Amino acid sequence: MVDEAASASSPTRTETGNGESTAVSIVAGILVRAEMALLCHRCAQRRLYPDVWDLPGGHVEDGESPRTALRRELSEELGIVAGGAAEPLALVSVPAQFDLTIYLVERWLGEPTNQAPDEHDEVRWVTREALDALRFARPEIRRVVIDAIARASANRMPGLGGPP
Repeated sequence: MVDEAASASSPTRTETGNGESTAVSIVAGILVRAEMALLCHRCAQRRLYPDVWDLPGGHVEDGESPRTALRRELSEELGIVAGGAAEPLALVSVPAQFDLTIYLVERWLGEPTNQAPDEHDEVRWVTREALDALRFARPEIRRVVIDAIARASANRMPGLGGPP
């Protein structure tokens, strides 16, 4: 269920199931540049969501803020330093499993590379048009990636580049 009352500046909340929240908090980032989003392909050997495309991210540790967890996860998985204030785009809740906060990341230092080959067997910059051919860990991810690309394009002023 998507919360239609969410404002343009607040994340969209998506719930699957009865709307109850869980104790497991997860963050993910959508890196966007040149109207492409960076996606990670989960290894076929993964216990949860094997052989599908997903976003870089992971669990929020005890005592850690979601934004701090996002910076840590992007550093661990992609070898980058996320810069600026990442903007929350969506909240996906799967009762008895997890609450996922997805952030738009438009600024970072370093070139993203696969630093977690035990989790992902590929990282790839993907255009909006290429998304339909990919199988995602959660069906909501495709829509959120499309929204992220659109929002990042709208945020860019003519003549300004992407990540530092």
